[in-house]
Amino acid sequence: MFYFVSDSPQGVSLGEIYSELFRLASIRRPDYKGAIGLAACARMPAVFGSGILKSPVREFAPANGRMITDGENLEQWMESDKESRHTGVTGLICGIGVSLQADLSALDQEILNRIFYLHPANTGGKSQMLHNHGVLFSPQPFPERAVNLEKQIGRVVEEGDFIDMRHLLDSSTIEKALIGVSYLQELRQDNI
Repeated sequence: MFYFVSDSPQGVSLGEIYSELFRLASIRRPDYKGAIGLAACARMPAVFGSGILKSPVREFAPANGRMITDGENLEQWMESDKESRHTGVTGLICGIGVSLQADLSALDQEILNRIFYLHPANTGGKSQMLHNHGVLFSPQPFPERAVNLEKQIGRVVEEGDFIDMRHLLDSSTIEKALIGVSYLQELRQDNI
């Protein structure tokens, strides 16, 4: 668990927070394999997101047979915010990130590629790959100290007004957050 407070009211990017979490994990955790899961309740000065433009059903499948996230199909399938979609909201965030500077060979490569599409054209020049979703609510009072994350999430859901749910871009900013981190040891498909 981390209780994060930015020095700036504009906050820091979600990508910067992950970078620091990866750095700390590589120092503090001998069992660190380059991947972390994250759950957070955050005060978000700026939310940048993306979303899908059409239903991903077989009848709409890309004619080229590639994934909808393939560079050739991306513009037809996905929208991505250039300006902040929401400001000053409370966000409940759930995500996963991998450090491209870590040895990821201990993780199932097929599943890893399904999550992140680790093709050189997609990873070139990047130090990390993130996949985060946020459920956004009206601004809620934020605790002045670390509290139980699960109870804080429940309070936001019960007392906040739902605004939106988005895939979060790494440039989304966080001013304050309760962050739960899981150091992932393996990736496996859910058989539900």
